[in-house]
Amino acid sequence: MKSDGRAVLVAQWYAPEPVSVPVLTAKELVQSGLSVQVLTGIPNLPEGKVHAPYKAWKSYKEDLDGVGVLRAPLYPNHSTSAIKRMLNYLSWSASATIVGWRALRTSDVNVVHCTPATAAIPALLARWIHGTPYVVIIQDLWPDTVAASGFVRSPTANRLISRVLDKAVSALYGNAAQIAVISDGMQQTLEDRGFSPDRISRVFNSVDETIFAPQEVDPHVRSRYGISDDSLLLVYAGNQGSAQDLEPLVRAVADLKDKGVELLLVGWGVERPKLEGLAHKVAPDNIQFVDRVSPTEVATIQSAADLSVVSLKDDPLFRITIPSKLQTLLASARPVLGIVSGDPRTLIEEASAGFVADPGDSESIRNTILTARAQSSESLDTMGKAGREYYLEQMSSQRRSSALRRLFDRARSSVPSRQQSAK
Repeated sequence: MKSDGRAVLVAQWYAPEPVSVPVLTAKELVQSGLSVQVLTGIPNLPEGKVHAPYKAWKSYKEDLDGVGVLRAPLYPNHSTSAIKRMLNYLSWSASATIVGWRALRTSDVNVVHCTPATAAIPALLARWIHGTPYVVIIQDLWPDTVAASGFVRSPTANRLISRVLDKAVSALYGNAAQIAVISDGMQQTLEDRGFSPDRISRVFNSVDETIFAPQEVDPHVRSRYGISDDSLLLVYAGNQGSAQDLEPLVRAVADLKDKGVELLLVGWGVERPKLEGLAHKVAPDNIQFVDRVSPTEVATIQSAADLSVVSLKDDPLFRITIPSKLQTLLASARPVLGIVSGDPRTLIEEASAGFVADPGDSESIRNTILTARAQSSESLDTMGKAGREYYLEQMSSQRRSSALRRLFDRARSSVPSRQQSAK
């Protein structure tokens, strides 16, 4: 099928790294009728170690699932060192500009998966030098994300770096023909910072709908972990870090050990040893930890859950962040326990997809779990189905594909002089 436009998807991270959104973005751009090439880096997530058989300082051309992939060298790192992480970001931006220059300048529109924000540097340079318009898809706002990360511990240094990054980000976002954000709060924040509302669109992320979809309950999950059929089973699957603030959940479930409430925590993170120690002390019989498993196995485990948990600490940045985990649960028709504030809380309530509790508040979480415990299984299933309908109406891959195509077309039409010269 002949395409009706050429797009380069600029994304520092891509398969086989464990990132789903840029891969889905490439597929959805193709689905919209575009010819797509991906400009990305040498695979080194999640540990910051180069995947075999790649070499860090060598470029590669590949074909993945019918999409051409151009890989640019980088300094591999994913540590907690601010300097090393910035070297990782900037080394890739520099090499991607060189390796991908022909593709960047000859595409109709460059589409940037803007995590990190520095990923937009190659597209910005192509815009300045050759007039190629670009779209940024912002997953996390800079400099807010950097300031909240804790990488820079000195408040004075943090403020200085934030000011520098604010200037840089103003150029990276400000020169984009179109800006896509993942929440209403993020859109409002950008508008408050002076970006034109006419260039900003909310585009929810989608998920891999071949994995995250309604499925029959696997009867072996509960027996595998020794969980009785009449217990209220909560499952949290994902990163166990400081941002997720899971300690209040552990304490709330510990208070309910005599109420038939059990919790599975699936995954890993820097806070896991601390959480395991706490759980062993206060709730050794009704909280279990499961190591990382594949997305398919995550979906299987969550099929047996009465409630699937999303948790983020109450932070200004997280109030305007929609965690991808929420989309996976809605798509899977799983009723949600959202320990969140801001936009994700509003979304769960609008979708009638489950229950919400206050982050950092064990009492609020405990009372919310008790409310859920009093519901019938039919009522919980109804919540899951409502969440699924919301996903299909607002977040589906087909809907996102159409939205991305509209942004592409707007960006392409923003430079008619370049279109004329290209003919």
